[in-house]
Amino acid sequence: MMKKMYVSLLLCKLIFFIAPNNRILLAQQPLKLTQQDHKELVNKISTLLEENYLFPEIGREIGVYLQKKLHEEKYHTISNPRIFARQITSDLQQINHDKHLSLVYDPQRVKDLRTEESQPSEEELREIEQRRIEKRRRNNFGFRKIEILEGNVGYLDLRSFRSTDYAASTALGALSFLSNSDAIIIDLRDNYGGQASMYLLLISYFFDSEMVHLSDLINRNSKSTQQFWTLPYIPGKRLPDVDLFILTSERTFSAAEEFTYDLQSLERAVVVGETTGGGAHLTTRMVVDDNFYMFIPFAGSRNPITNTNWEGVGIQPDIEVVEVDALKTAHLLALKALINKTKDENWKRELASLIAKMEIEKGKH
Repeated sequence: MMKKMYVSLLLCKLIFFIAPNNRILLAQQPLKLTQQDHKELVNKISTLLEENYLFPEIGREIGVYLQKKLHEEKYHTISNPRIFARQITSDLQQINHDKHLSLVYDPQRVKDLRTEESQPSEEELREIEQRRIEKRRRNNFGFRKIEILEGNVGYLDLRSFRSTDYAASTALGALSFLSNSDAIIIDLRDNYGGQASMYLLLISYFFDSEMVHLSDLINRNSKSTQQFWTLPYIPGKRLPDVDLFILTSERTFSAAEEFTYDLQSLERAVVVGETTGGGAHLTTRMVVDDNFYMFIPFAGSRNPITNTNWEGVGIQPDIEVVEVDALKTAHLLALKALINKTKDENWKRELASLIAKMEIEKGKH
């Protein structure tokens, strides 16, 4: 079994490749799954789990659970591949509620993964990479909105952590824009994760140049532990003393949780909002057949302070409020922190007036 892996969360990019089945599907015909397809897919998924899942015993247990569902004919009436993928994903997560475990129906992505594995030409690789970059560029690499709120509080709406290979200049522009803020709010309520290079770059801005141990990565396949530290050099202005607030929801997931958990554990940020999704594992994409691939966790995060992570339980916010109120709550908290720090009496009066105004508006709701 090949060993090239493609990691969707952190630094490594790893892909596991499984030989395709022999069925040829006509592009113009919609795929309809048969009972034989169900059997072949469940068998392959069970094998992949046992051989590659972060916890081998649990991987076997999940495989047994899927086989049981198959024998009970729970999948027999499902011919739509997307519905089948959703049902299998739900069943994959039943044993230990690992939200990174999933089955995806996407023939084009499977084709790209196989092309990447089969020593493609430079032209083919450029085409695949360009499609990926263009899709992410159109979303501004996750940087949805930046602004300065009243009271000189910076705000960043960040929807994903994309590789610094492409998104570094966008990130640096955002941090430069916010660099004169007296407090910063980072909104991760709709952030589903991403890659380590961006997580490390952004988090490093909120510490000085002395390296800080953030987390460890426990890898089943390499039987190794990799440490992650803040970067000793970053372009632009560091913000080690700026008050920092992070907004969360139940959709906050994966690398967004890593960012939040590390800052919270180091008491560097105040987390405001809802308990997060609970995904602390690193995943690899693994081809199942011509039409399906899987996300399978093969490594997990461990925090050096708590000696654990947030897998399955999520991150409990410091200030728990419903997500729609998180921004206003964090903004008010930031202003109250600033008024206690400033020695400028004129500025203190302005902040007091702004706080009073916001509390009146809050009372109306």
